[in-house]
Amino acid sequence: MWSDMDLANRTITVNKSVEMIHGKPVVKNATKTVAGMRTVHIPQLLADFLKKEKKTSLLVCTSAKNEMFTHSAWKCLWESYLTDLNLKYGDFSNCIETRGEAPAKYAPRKAPFVIPKFTAHWLRHTFITLMYFAGVDILTAKEQAGHKRYKSNYGDLHAFR
Repeated sequence: MWSDMDLANRTITVNKSVEMIHGKPVVKNATKTVAGMRTVHIPQLLADFLKKEKKTSLLVCTSAKNEMFTHSAWKCLWESYLTDLNLKYGDFSNCIETRGEAPAKYAPRKAPFVIPKFTAHWLRHTFITLMYFAGVDILTAKEQAGHKRYKSNYGDLHAFR
């Protein structure tokens, strides 16, 4: 929600969650865990973009009807996003179906996926990886991601190196 953003200080307060019940979004006034309640710092570029986008709606991301996305609407939006990424960044040079050419977005036949499909949740891991490369300490990264512990599949991590 716009009320959870402080664009001047470049932060977003995470203090709610959304649960899909029978395909409809229901806002919960808490996160899944206490660690999930946090203030996330955002880059200036994103803050500037959001300042231009701010509307009268309470919600930042809305459907065409100015409502929260249903499960099916979110799925459709995500598929469209992946399709755009596929067409923009996919390497079709060895694609037999397209004879090595990148298809047009609105071509009559659906373009084959040449990039790996990923979920929105994977972006959390990308965020943490980018913090690592930026030299952010592990405790700050843990807090920004809303994690309770800083344990990985490789055991406890005591510091980013």
